[in-house]
Amino acid sequence: MTSPFDAVLCDFDGVLRFHDPKVQSRIDQAYGLAPGTVLKTALSPALMGPASRGGGP
Repeated sequence: MTSPFDAVLCDFDGVLRFHDPKVQSRIDQAYGLAPGTVLKTALSPALMGPASRGGGP
């Protein structure tokens, strides 16, 4: 079986993924978290590294 392409290139930083500060703030507030908690956690190297390389936790 052959594939019409050899690779897939994705750019998540600002192209496919956008972190709206207003939305992030509302999420933090809704769950009683300190401001910036969701974004800080989402972009933490411990989670972002494996996620961007296709690895597990």
